[in-house]
Amino acid sequence: MKFPQILIRILLLGTVITGAMAYKNAKLAPEYRGVDPQIQPYVDDFLYLAHGHGLKFDKTVTVGFKNINQGNIVGLTTYGFGFREIDISIDFWNSSTSLSRAALLFHELGHAYCHRDHDYGNGTKYGDADKSRLDPDKQDGFYEDSCPVTLLFPEVVEDNCFEKHYEGYVTEIFNRCVPW
Repeated sequence: MKFPQILIRILLLGTVITGAMAYKNAKLAPEYRGVDPQIQPYVDDFLYLAHGHGLKFDKTVTVGFKNINQGNIVGLTTYGFGFREIDISIDFWNSSTSLSRAALLFHELGHAYCHRDHDYGNGTKYGDADKSRLDPDKQDGFYEDSCPVTLLFPEVVEDNCFEKHYEGYVTEIFNRCVPW
């Protein structure tokens, strides 16, 4: 390989790395090995339910705890080069109920395993979470009791909603799932 070709490749690689690092949750490699043991039962439940909906995933998502320090964000899914990884806020985990934990994990696993966005129905995206609730044109993304119709709502679904609409949430999260 000639010197100019090597230099061009190095510059391209540097540009890709710099661009990736511009995102707050960019990662060049997974931080975790497997799934944290405290989180594993929630992942097992998700995978069991997915299997019941005829879904099979060829790859494994890694999941662990960290201090996220990005405002109100309590979970982040990273789509890396050849990997997907979920960060869960340790502060949220330590102060939440098992239902809130399940709602958060199913939300993030929906992103990671199913490539789902913050959407519902046929792919209608939620806007800003607060504005979605107040916008009469967006009421189709909510049940009559004001609970979101999906766990992919851009906030952790409240415990009472998770309990009340569990079956609907499980069915909806696997709609339009593109298995990873």
